[in-house]
Amino acid sequence: GHVRDLIRLLRYALRAAQGRLITREMADEAIRQLATEYRRLIQQDDYQVLVEIDRAADDFAPISDNTRRMLYDLILLEYNAYWWQSHPVVRTLPGYQRALEQANRQATL
Repeated sequence: GHVRDLIRLLRYALRAAQGRLITREMADEAIRQLATEYRRLIQQDDYQVLVEIDRAADDFAPISDNTRRMLYDLILLEYNAYWWQSHPVVRTLPGYQRALEQANRQATL
């Protein structure tokens, strides 16, 4: 993930806890809040591209205006110079899950 998002998750969870211990439910709600922020940045066609990148070899990094936008918006993260992966919270979104299921079905044909 991204350190800034870890801090955002902590802030959301601490706000929900209001001085109490953070529960699993509070942490899950913080993840949902962050996912909602990312969902606003993602175009419907992005999910298929993200799944394709996540399922590919480590050196698969298709450069396009679309992937540049996703890198800029941190939807797509770059690790160790040239290894791309979708943001972990993006993978929790229903659109990503649907695209992953579709890719898995096509892979078994």
